[in-house]
Amino acid sequence: MIGYDGLQKGSRPNLKVWTPKSAKTGALVLKPSFLNNTVEQVSLNMSNNNKVEIIDVSYVNKSTERLWGFVIDAPKANTQHNVYLITIKGWVLGKKSPVKEVWLTYHNTPHRPLKTTTVSLHRPDVARRYPQVKNAENCGFYMLLSVVGIPFEVDLGIQLVFQDQCRINVGKIRLRHQALQSPYQPKLQPLMLNALGRSGSTWLMHILTECPNIIVQRQYPYEAYAAKYWLYMLFRFISDPMNYLEVKVPDTFFDLTMQWLNNHLLHNKSSQDWLGRTYIEQTLAFCQQSIDGFYEQIAVSQGQKIALGHNASNSPVYFAEKFGPGEPAQFLYEIYPQVAEIFLVRDFRDVVCSSLSFSEKTGNFGQFSVQNKEEAVKIVKSNAQDILHAWQSRSTQAHLVRYEDLILEPVHTVQAILSYLNLDHDLSLVKRIVKNASKSTPAIMQKRHKTTSHPTKSIGRWQHDLNDSLKALCEEHLADELQAFGYETQ
Repeated sequence: MIGYDGLQKGSRPNLKVWTPKSAKTGALVLKPSFLNNTVEQVSLNMSNNNKVEIIDVSYVNKSTERLWGFVIDAPKANTQHNVYLITIKGWVLGKKSPVKEVWLTYHNTPHRPLKTTTVSLHRPDVARRYPQVKNAENCGFYMLLSVVGIPFEVDLGIQLVFQDQCRINVGKIRLRHQALQSPYQPKLQPLMLNALGRSGSTWLMHILTECPNIIVQRQYPYEAYAAKYWLYMLFRFISDPMNYLEVKVPDTFFDLTMQWLNNHLLHNKSSQDWLGRTYIEQTLAFCQQSIDGFYEQIAVSQGQKIALGHNASNSPVYFAEKFGPGEPAQFLYEIYPQVAEIFLVRDFRDVVCSSLSFSEKTGNFGQFSVQNKEEAVKIVKSNAQDILHAWQSRSTQAHLVRYEDLILEPVHTVQAILSYLNLDHDLSLVKRIVKNASKSTPAIMQKRHKTTSHPTKSIGRWQHDLNDSLKALCEEHLADELQAFGYETQ
């Protein structure tokens, strides 16, 4: 138990904090968020049976003015667990205003809850200690958190939300966990193309259709999302224990079934172990098999002869999908340790011009409107910040391509991509890939997708497309991101 009880103080264990080290230099690893540490680093510090280690649990705010008491019964510091779940439970009693919810947040973003739960569980032990407090018998809280998809080492904050809308931070949980392990060995590896809209991603995907050992669904605009679909199933439903508890169906049979599952997950350790480890790992294997099966079928239907299994060459085989800089791309690093990722960037001022032109041409392109060009600059600013943060987080594993290089020096650029992927990048092969891609460009892509008469005219178009006011606005909002990717500013 840790926390603040108005009648008795909790104790705070004195634990050493585990700090990841760089294998090469011994220096502290300072990568942000998801890639703060690698799968190997976590595995070296934990046994194979244990999936999660609770490093520390601490109380950070003793608000005696607002609380009679607050106690975290679980998790306990310096413990390890053999499931991908942690249980957070305890009790809290407010003074002037009752506590209605407990939030679990990332410690550095307390305004965005990761999980929430109500304060309503029966706690007769607390009621006996505080007989003068109204409704003290219903002051308990309980939540389950799946660690799948969260940073491998992380500080989680505990925040109380009162009925008068006041919020206070009261606790912190530091944990680390192993990557989700699969009993299935995938045949294909993901190749993520991470780019903003109107940055050349469709053209690069078209080029990738001509590359041996890369499977792309050859249908404009090359936006098959099989991996994203199965990732959504895995991380947004199956791996989240609250989905076991909160499924609502208007059928008596299934309602009774969910009541049984609720009771077993909460009170039966063997069921919790199976649901919190084996079920999740088996579901991951099912998702990976499904992704393999989908893209193998695509390869067969397209007549691609790709060697898999015992007759395979030493070269990896990839399936390629477009991704944005958000969470789905991060999750793939956990379940596919050999994932490849290409960041494709373009002068963000040209992105503004192309987005506005495409919106005018098609009548609809997301939030972009030719009637509000100033707002378009701000939208691109937000997106540019996201992709820069993602690149900085994963630059040691990923490969950067600039749109301008892809257009002006396609052979050199594609050769560098294939080299990064550990695929055959013989010059004659690369020249043939680029030539075939140019010849096989779909007519719809030529007619609908382009907003300039020739690709080379799309480079630096902002200099004549934007008026002085918009140029100044781009300079104000986009200078940092442009410079970070090597573009000159005024």
